[in-house]
Amino acid sequence: MPENRIILESFSIAHGEVRDVEISLYSIIRNELFFLQAFLDHYRSIGVQQFLILDDHSTDGSTEFLKAQNDCVVLSSTYQFGNRFISETGNGNRKTVRAGTLLKSAIPQKYLRGKYSIYADADEFLVLPPGVTDLRELIERLKKNNIDCVAASQVELYPESLSDLTKKVKPQTLDDILAISPFFDSGPIVRLVEGAQPKKCGPSASERLFRRYGVRGGHSMFKWLPDSILRRLGYSAASSSVFKTPIMKNSERVHMVGSHMASVPPASSILLALLHFKFTSEFQNRIEQALQWRSHSGKGEKYRNYHLLYKKMARHNGNFFGSSTTKYTGPKALEDSSLMKFGYPNV
Repeated sequence: MPENRIILESFSIAHGEVRDVEISLYSIIRNELFFLQAFLDHYRSIGVQQFLILDDHSTDGSTEFLKAQNDCVVLSSTYQFGNRFISETGNGNRKTVRAGTLLKSAIPQKYLRGKYSIYADADEFLVLPPGVTDLRELIERLKKNNIDCVAASQVELYPESLSDLTKKVKPQTLDDILAISPFFDSGPIVRLVEGAQPKKCGPSASERLFRRYGVRGGHSMFKWLPDSILRRLGYSAASSSVFKTPIMKNSERVHMVGSHMASVPPASSILLALLHFKFTSEFQNRIEQALQWRSHSGKGEKYRNYHLLYKKMARHNGNFFGSSTTKYTGPKALEDSSLMKFGYPNV
């Protein structure tokens, strides 16, 4: 597609130099200073040697923080995350594609081609399976078994109640964030399928909360209607994603398509986990910024859903807990909850 070439040519390096290392992570951030210290600390601890971060015009000090890190390469682009492209899809059809989607695919195409790389947002923390000490060991096992990409459950962490989110923290480590939001929903949410993309098999914590508090999907102009009328109109509870493909060996054949999926099916016997911290003291600021920027899919529809969820929770008891709420104690807790598995015969 011509827009891919345009995106590839839009990159420049604002700080640092891309090194030929074994394990690199890439990400796109905007105003993520709250997470960055803990994010870098965690991924360094599991073996990331280099971070390629596309800074989408941050104004909160994220840019300056990243430029002070010796292992961070700060990228810039002439396009912003929310810019739109009109793409030809064949048969004379067209679709609108956000630049953010293209940028996520283009970073490893330009800088990490032929290498395994990690992709994560600043609020996502990859968890390795029990018995795997670091990313180098994991990737060596992937190479041995000719595995090009691996999927991960997106496990949403949350506190007990909304009142816990009033505690202002400046997290330096993953443990600092877990101290506020240590709970998750037990039970599988992703089913791996041989030769096909993963299938959703259970709701995320967000979706459970949307159902409980009556937050419906659909056009925002109808959100003020009572739940009984929304149900008659066919609007079900709002939903959220449950998996990503955070590790892949980028090539002409293997690349990101969209924000969560690879162009080829991931391994069917390995499921990692991403601890996803939506519910933090910073999330209200994120909601307000997203609604102002309107750069996410659906012009920030998912953030309108969370805005409404918080309002409804505040009017009730504000409790996040569900019937399967479990406290995170480490990778084994995720494995026991069927949110992670590492069962490839020769791995």
